Amino acid sequence: MSITAGFGITCATSNCPAGIARVYLANKDDIDTTVGIGGFTAGTTGIFTAVTMNGADTFFEFDFQDYTAEVREEPTPNANGCGYSWQQQLEMTFPCWTVEARNALDELVNSSCCGLVAIVERFDGSSWAFGYLEKRHLKVLSAPAVTGKAITDSQSMVLTFQAITTEPMRSFTGTVPV
Repeated sequence: MSITAGFGITCATSNCPAGIARVYLANKDDIDTTVGIGGFTAGTTGIFTAVTMNGADTFFEFDFQDYTAEVREEPTPNANGCGYSWQQQLEMTFPCWTVEARNALDELVNSSCCGLVAIVERFDGSSWAFGYLEKRHLKVLSAPAVTGKAITDSQSMVLTFQAITTEPMRSFTGTVPV
């Protein structure tokens, strides 16, 4: 593969607000993987335009503490530098340490054993899908819960999901089935 074009930064491309506005997760088994790429339909440019669910299954939206959700993606070259794996992580914080939050955490940890798929909506209005490739789904990497030490400290649970896959996450322009 060779370079086919450069990349320029313009006023429009340099104004991209950071942060995650919404997080949607689905059980991998709830997505009809016989359609497209892991259940996602791709347009001619490779952008995902739709996702097909099994029957009445849906994605679920997860709220998080304001300004605590983040997506990270990093390519790692193989030994000869001619192939890559992509490490994709989603991190979000649940405030407080309530029974409801602990139950949601327990369900996410147990569900991730079979694999999860994510669609995240960023504050710039774009959405991205990842964890959709077979055997490359998201799983809980860590989920520490802390009480804090002082009365003014925050109680929270920080969930980090990870997928190590063979392609970068893809832009998603469809409607998330919730």
